[in-house]
Amino acid sequence: MDLMNSPQRYICGTWVLFRVCLVGALFISPFTLEIWTPIWTGPIVGVNWGMLGDNLPSPSDIRLTHSGIQRSGALRVKNQHLAGLAADPAVATAWVATMMPYIDEVTFDFVVVDNEVIPTDLAHHCRGEPLSLIPPSQGAFSPEAVAAMNPNTAFVTANDFPRMVNVYPYFGYKSDPEHIPLDHALFRPTSPVVQDGDLSYHNLFDATLDAVYSALEKVGGSTINIVALESGWPSAGYGDKTTVATAQEYNNNLIQHAISTNGTPKRPGNTIWT
Repeated sequence: MDLMNSPQRYICGTWVLFRVCLVGALFISPFTLEIWTPIWTGPIVGVNWGMLGDNLPSPSDIRLTHSGIQRSGALRVKNQHLAGLAADPAVATAWVATMMPYIDEVTFDFVVVDNEVIPTDLAHHCRGEPLSLIPPSQGAFSPEAVAAMNPNTAFVTANDFPRMVNVYPYFGYKSDPEHIPLDHALFRPTSPVVQDGDLSYHNLFDATLDAVYSALEKVGGSTINIVALESGWPSAGYGDKTTVATAQEYNNNLIQHAISTNGTPKRPGNTIWT
């Protein structure tokens, strides 16, 4: 299927089929913890434990790591805490102090600020249009978001931070199943579904990542690496394409893709962190 002639879609500063953290790397959340082995050692896959949902186990019933085994993780600041942390360094210092009891068992590689925080004056520009319907090289931030993304990207680049992105191919598939094959979203072997010049895309995950890379290049972020901070597939709730079996297939295929060291068509051989 050739999607080269599809109309261009813009990436808002924070999300389309993915969400981009507005500052990128150095920020936090007392209750969201992503556990992974150190990202500097090669391709790895971690666990993202979300707190939204029903029938969740109690915190006392959850063990993401065994005592005595060193792990690395990322902490995320809850959205409602952002204003207080930004306004008062003492609040930020007190917040960091709450993490100190855990530093012997967990190395905090990242402190991530926000999740899907969209300023009121930008919210109406975030339409959530299907990024998968464009060649990845046409990925771009919306004109309204560029003013914020230019200095933000300069800060991330100057400090050699990665950009955190939530990548959910399921939402792309759900938004346009007529043009996005299920096989493309689930990493199943297929012929190229998107042809972008000399680059062939066999799965929606890679197409999404490379669209973000293209968007970052347009605001001066050509050297930034991406961490796919969240990904996954629903195990129920949306018909026969959201079953335990499809969720398991997606997650297993994602893991194999991440550890393959193949990278993406735009960044071949580049480690995929997720």
